[in-house]
Amino acid sequence: MTSLIAIALNLAGMLLIYSWMAFALARWRWKAGGLIAIFASIVIAGQFWIVPAMLLFGRSEMDATAYAIWFGNWLVAGFGVVLFSQAARRIPSGLHDSARLDGCGWFATYRHVVFPFVSRELAIILVLTVMATSVHCLTPYHNFHGGIAPPPWFALPGQLLAASKPMAAVGVMNLASFVMTLPVIAIFLLAKRRVAGD
Repeated sequence: MTSLIAIALNLAGMLLIYSWMAFALARWRWKAGGLIAIFASIVIAGQFWIVPAMLLFGRSEMDATAYAIWFGNWLVAGFGVVLFSQAARRIPSGLHDSARLDGCGWFATYRHVVFPFVSRELAIILVLTVMATSVHCLTPYHNFHGGIAPPPWFALPGQLLAASKPMAAVGVMNLASFVMTLPVIAIFLLAKRRVAGD
């Protein structure tokens, strides 16, 4: 039950983060800023797994769910950046100008201008996040105490956390998460360069 709560909490948080990323990408495409918000959303998406993991499991009880959320969020983040970059290209800048002239704030602009163009991508991200973060439930690795050794990509974070002091464990998780966001930032920069070349 705790694993399902962690997956649901992670999914809700990631959908909010990706909604913010879509809005930031749209603003960037409209030449209204947003580049810092894009990088911030990528970093936050990489770090967010710590929230459900620490709230529900604690450092001493990290199990396959925590590591699946970490790895799944990282896998989906690259797809999210590419999907939302492409979706932002389809949003006409005239809609943004009209919303601004009508006095819409950032939330109304997101709801009426950005969301209709990215709702399909959010649904794809929802499915990919559920698949990537709940895959451990379908494997024999979900129970580390049942005599089956975890796969190497699940064992390494546990060894790092077990070897560190309580406050250092959060630092290890933050550092590892930040390092894993670097390839996603590189994907965004490559997609940005490709869009600029079109």
